Amino acid sequence: MEENDNNIDYTFEQKDKVYVGIALLGAVLGFIPPLIIYLSYKDQLSPGAVYHIKKMLNFQILILCFAAFLFVLNIVPIFGTLICALACPFLLVFNLIVSVIASVRAFDFKPFNYPINHDFI
Repeated sequence: MEENDNNIDYTFEQKDKVYVGIALLGAVLGFIPPLIIYLSYKDQLSPGAVYHIKKMLNFQILILCFAAFLFVLNIVPIFGTLICALACPFLLVFNLIVSVIASVRAFDFKPFNYPINHDFI
């Protein structure tokens, strides 16, 4: 069943701010911080906090898929290496920018529409 974002309360309690901050800003390092927070605390956090963490985790899994594709493409001599050399810095900067913007939006209790997203979780 598809989740309807219109019925979600994007707010979260003061005690949840630390977990949301670690998950969203930790996403700059990859998918591990949001995954740990989501798996460890999803039953204890408010629905708004879980919403933001889940969206970031889905985004980070998609970034990981792109990075894995670039890694495999890097095996191809010259052409693959060139593409990977151009795309990897872009992917890192893109991840940094989106993570920071999503964090700011979450702390303003507003939803953030990720530029690329797929619901894995």
